Amino acid sequence: MHSVMGSLAFVAAARAAWLAIKDRNDVSGRRRLFLPLKNNLAGDTDGLAYQLVDAGNEQFYVSWEAGVVTTTAEEAMKPLKGEEDMSTELGEAREWLRSILAQEPKEACEILKQAEKDGITKATLRRAKKDLKVSSSKTGLAGGWTWCLPRWKQTADEGAQDEGAQA
Repeated sequence: MHSVMGSLAFVAAARAAWLAIKDRNDVSGRRRLFLPLKNNLAGDTDGLAYQLVDAGNEQFYVSWEAGVVTTTAEEAMKPLKGEEDMSTELGEAREWLRSILAQEPKEACEILKQAEKDGITKATLRRAKKDLKVSSSKTGLAGGWTWCLPRWKQTADEGAQDEGAQA
């Protein structure tokens, strides 16, 4: 209910609300799901599926499928595994941090300064860092902290193992 029009108020005021959404499991891209989002008039019901069919001259009609759909509205709106939700601050921060660290590890102080300039809060940056499994390492006794994506850490660890094997 919180995802509707960016406000809970629209759905909370209604006695029943339905969600119409593309079925992401349909390869043709034409199937739509009509799912109950809220219904305090009756018990929970299953959803329905339909397609918009072109009758010609840009005239469309709804063709309902037989049977019911058991997918819930929550399942239909949930991002796919690995799919970034770029509409959120956290999604944007993850993508930003991934691009900053894509080429090589960077000094944490530089990342924090750039994040502040780009309008990313420290808390959001910290959550993005955790989601991406970015590691922090101290560079020397007096040095600062360096952040790197897991693949850079793996490459550095492999290099250290090779040096140890040669010694």
